[in-house]
Amino acid sequence: MSEEKTPSKPKKKVVKKKPKGKSIAPYVSKTDKEIKELAMDLFSGRIFIDRQIPKIQEDLVIMVFMPLVFSKKELGKWMEKNEIDLIYGKMSDAMPRSINGYPMFHTISFLDKADTVKFFDKHKEISELMEKI
Repeated sequence: MSEEKTPSKPKKKVVKKKPKGKSIAPYVSKTDKEIKELAMDLFSGRIFIDRQIPKIQEDLVIMVFMPLVFSKKELGKWMEKNEIDLIYGKMSDAMPRSINGYPMFHTISFLDKADTVKFFDKHKEISELMEKI
């Protein structure tokens, strides 16, 4: 008896595709109105910025702004590419814990260099006006 071999189907090459991660949208500059609102929020304590952490404790920045801890290198590259100069969190988004007296945020926002300059100029203007009252 001769066995008749049926032709087997050629095996398909399995190509593993890299999962498509969420790409980070490019930074969009803030409007003058948004800058003014942020400056007023800082003055009134509604936001917390990375500059409020003294240089001697700057290692706490990634613990205060938690997404920095869990982000991959992609966020760092994005921050560099978009010239991010300031990180902030809304106090209403602060977690119920703190670290060394600083709030901790699970949601954060950014300002680039140009917006940071406008932000501090507006904050200074608001502070000077408030001192006159």
